[in-house]
Amino acid sequence: MKDRYTRLMADFDNFRKRQVREREEWIKRSNEELLADLLPIIDHLELALGKAPDMSDPVVAGVKLVYEQFLALLDRYGVTPIDTKNQPFNPDWHEALSQMTSATVPANGIIDQFRRGWCLAGRLLRPAQVIVSSGAPDPEQAAAEEAGVSD
Repeated sequence: MKDRYTRLMADFDNFRKRQVREREEWIKRSNEELLADLLPIIDHLELALGKAPDMSDPVVAGVKLVYEQFLALLDRYGVTPIDTKNQPFNPDWHEALSQMTSATVPANGIIDQFRRGWCLAGRLLRPAQVIVSSGAPDPEQAAAEEAGVSD
């Protein structure tokens, strides 16, 4: 009886710990859909700031302030950007839009990023859209391209 009671208590303790972990995970993920819907707003604010001719313009300063507030809000809820600079292509975190040759970026490295990726509490919320390097161009291909450009 004592052994059975001890096992029952251990099972109950494990159940209680599992319930606490699941509840914490559910709370972290509860706003996932809403936060994912806010990401295009961040994208558009980044595009607007990237195309602004004069950063000292009051309208541009206001857009930048709203952009920074959005970033702070996402950070407060555990939404973090995926860094693609100097990273190898990872299909779990990146979405390849195209592949190009590059003399400076090794094969399967990321050349450029079209849209930033985001994760929520360590889990992918939206993959980064990137251009992937296929390595250095063939010498024959490079010579053919140079001949075509110089004609």
